[in-house]
Amino acid sequence: MQPTIASFSGEKYHVNMLNIGHDTFTQFEQVKLGLHSTAVGICFNQMTANKGIELLGEKAIAAMFKEYKQLDDLNVLGRLDPDSLSHAQKCNALRAVNLIKIKRDGTCKGRTCADGITQRSYVPRDEASSPTLSLEALMAIHLINAYEERDTAIFDVPGAYLHAKMPDNKFAILKIEGDFVDIMCAVNPEYKDDVHFKNGKKTLYVRILAALYGMIESALLWYTLYTEVLHREGFEINPYDRCAANKIINGKQCTIRWYVDDNILSHVETSVVTSVIDKIKGYFPGLSSRTWKGPKFPRDGNRFSRKRKIEVRSRTVHLRHDRRTRRSATTIWRKP
Repeated sequence: MQPTIASFSGEKYHVNMLNIGHDTFTQFEQVKLGLHSTAVGICFNQMTANKGIELLGEKAIAAMFKEYKQLDDLNVLGRLDPDSLSHAQKCNALRAVNLIKIKRDGTCKGRTCADGITQRSYVPRDEASSPTLSLEALMAIHLINAYEERDTAIFDVPGAYLHAKMPDNKFAILKIEGDFVDIMCAVNPEYKDDVHFKNGKKTLYVRILAALYGMIESALLWYTLYTEVLHREGFEINPYDRCAANKIINGKQCTIRWYVDDNILSHVETSVVTSVIDKIKGYFPGLSSRTWKGPKFPRDGNRFSRKRKIEVRSRTVHLRHDRRTRRSATTIWRKP
């Protein structure tokens, strides 16, 4: 049977119809499979912890141990006596979702979050929605930074949600099952007394004391905490974009905008940017940042220098050539 190639329209053609030799076709298939494997590896580099342990063994177990230790160190979880819980409370407990992510450098990262889908039935919508940074606001701050020649820094808050504590009137339960109960007990032996068996499986009920990832109200709890910190440092929230805050420092505006735990901060003075980051580090230890001087905005009316114009024109020629190449390549896939 002759090998076939699928077209963009979904039709299939025999190799001899396209005047492609079998060697070329074999090479094409190898390249296609290689590209597919690379794309899948980049887009889907996260798996369940059980699958990760099966594939990676001790490496994945160590990653999950580190994740549960972080939860214990930050007092995210608290002990619960399973006999004191009602049947309804056990049924409404959020299932712990354990994941393994393989980073670009090959290291493993464990992730534990809650399956908050059951909360949609009883958590009001106004307690579950959080403001987010708009694309227009992000583009605007880049233009402002370039025009005013500001010093710019980006930083993220590690384990951002876990810093936000649950309100006293909120009672949420996390259910840990299987081998992950043993990992939790290895991190903190006090939990051994709370372990029981349900349907032949080890089960541990713990109270959620902080905004665990996966809970639908976690984003709003983190947003409330972060804005309180910014207010404490003298920043004012923009009423038109709730994820933007400004403060006048040394007669110049300092701007910070954020999307969940990723932030961009700018001011014309490098020392001010460094000072603001140091103050935020005081609230959230382990914060990592990177600072740079943004590009200068052209002020003489000439958008580009002559050298820059030549470079842009050269790129345009190459782009047009690539477009013609793509058009000619697509004709291969059409029926003769």
